[in-house]
Amino acid sequence: MKNSKTANVRYIVNNVAEAIPFYRDLLDFEVVMHPAPGFAALTRGALRLYLNQPGAGGAGQKLADGASPGPGGWNRMQIETDNLRGIYDELQQKGATFRNGIIEGQGGNQALLQDPSGNLIELFEPKKPETVEPIPEGFHTVTPFLLADDAAALMTFIEKAFGGEVMHVTKSGDGLIRHATVRIGDSHIMLADGTESYKSAPAMLHLYVQDVDEWYHQALSAGARSIREPEDQFYGDRSAGVEDAWHNQWWMATHIEDVSDKEMKKREEGFRKEAGVK
Repeated sequence: MKNSKTANVRYIVNNVAEAIPFYRDLLDFEVVMHPAPGFAALTRGALRLYLNQPGAGGAGQKLADGASPGPGGWNRMQIETDNLRGIYDELQQKGATFRNGIIEGQGGNQALLQDPSGNLIELFEPKKPETVEPIPEGFHTVTPFLLADDAAALMTFIEKAFGGEVMHVTKSGDGLIRHATVRIGDSHIMLADGTESYKSAPAMLHLYVQDVDEWYHQALSAGARSIREPEDQFYGDRSAGVEDAWHNQWWMATHIEDVSDKEMKKREEGFRKEAGVK
């Protein structure tokens, strides 16, 4: 059988004139032809639907055994949607009749809509495949990764100094931390114990915080060494810096002023002149 680009379905209906507005107005079919009271052709995308009344045309004639074509039954066409609940509620409000409520299946959800003659139209919403976010929740594009001797002690420092929350820890058989994640505010830091292959190394990190003075003194209480006390800067931040026992520098700031590019350039020139920097 030769393939066709169009799928054709024929429904026997009690009254073609009654069925046309149902398919046209509720299901967005387009009437292609209605040449006689007992027959009509409609389309929806690649689907062509023929409507016949019993006794009208060849499809509506009695069979040799005397049986007459009639509407009803369980065979039906299927229309896919990505919003079954919304369409179901909308059609009910418009007076449409459903044979059942929404049924949840393994492949998706469905509801059986009836036309005025009792023929079924299955409205089907395929189950959406489960998706995995490419960036895990809480992470940003750049995440610092600290390698340190005694990473467990560094995590304890981060908890005390910056209110860090340990999210997870993975250890090797010898007890070394192979991977850990600590959350500070809305950001994450990854940590691990240094090894021969991946040696420990100090880093410099910058944090924006609500109250730099409070965070600075909290870090000192946790054992950090002061690099610079909190001080207002010409670029609009009040900032401070500390160094931990692993020689990581933690610079923190609270933004206190929005400075325009023109004003920033003027202030920077004044700062360089005062500091004797070219």
